Amino acid sequence: QVIYYKGYNGENLKGVLLYPINYNPSIKYPLIVDIYERKSSVATIFYEDTYENLIGVNPLLFNLNDYFYFLPDLDFKKGNPGKSGLKILLRAVKKLKEIPQVDLQNSGLIGHSFGGYQTSFYLTQTNFFKAGVAGAGIHDLTMEYYSYNYNFSRPGYWRFESPQFNIGKPHADVPKLYQKNSPILYANQMKAHLLLWTGKEDYNVFWHQSIQMANALRRYKKEHELLLYPNEGHSFIQISNQVDLTKRILNWFDTYLKRNKETE
Repeated sequence: QVIYYKGYNGENLKGVLLYPINYNPSIKYPLIVDIYERKSSVATIFYEDTYENLIGVNPLLFNLNDYFYFLPDLDFKKGNPGKSGLKILLRAVKKLKEIPQVDLQNSGLIGHSFGGYQTSFYLTQTNFFKAGVAGAGIHDLTMEYYSYNYNFSRPGYWRFESPQFNIGKPHADVPKLYQKNSPILYANQMKAHLLLWTGKEDYNVFWHQSIQMANALRRYKKEHELLLYPNEGHSFIQISNQVDLTKRILNWFDTYLKRNKETE
C-alpha cells in the first residue's frame, strides 16, 4: 500500500507499506520502519525467503514473521540532517494511524550506513519507537569528518559537505552543527533498545564509530547490544555471518516488539 505525505516546500513524498503474508484484518501487527534517504523504490525488489543478506535485512522475512514493513522516502533541510529528517519520518509514520491493523505502540526502526546514522540519531530524539537496529552507522560526526575513507581513498569530510549529510560547511566553520547532529552526544536520552552492528574491516564508515556509541550507551546504562564481526566490511561477504546477523536482527525485534503480546 502506498502512503502519501508532504516534504519540505510541499514536495509530494511516498512510503510503501508491505503487509504481513498471513494478514488478518482483525489482528494488530507490529511495525518495522526501514530508513535511508529514499526507500520506496526498494519495494519493487524481489526478495527470496533467505537468511543470506548482505546487511542482515530482508523485508520478506519480516512479512512472513507477522510484521508490517514500511519503506518511507524522507526529506532534509541543509545543515540539519538529524532533526529535519526525523520530522518527515514521524509525519510519514503517523499517516499509518489510518490503518488500524498497524500496531504503532510496537514499532521498530532499522537502517544501514547513513540509515544507521539516522536510526541512532532518531532514537535519541523520540520515544515513538521501542527498538532499533543501526548497522555500520556514523554516531560522532566530528570524529568521522576527520577520518580517512579507505574505500573511496579520500578524507571523510566529503560526505558532510556533500548532499548526503548536507551540512555544507567545514567543521571548524560550524562546529555546533556537527555536535547538534551527532547521536553520541544524546546517548543519555536513548529510550529505545538499540542493536548496533559493524564489520571490523569497515573502512567506509570507521568501525570504531559503533564501538564508541555502544560505550556511550553503556555509560548511561541504556539497553543495547553491539555485534562486531571480524573479517567483514561495510556489508557482509561470509554467508555464515550474513545468516547470523539476519537471525539476530529478527530476534531483537521479536524480543522487544512482541513480548507484550505473548503475555496478554
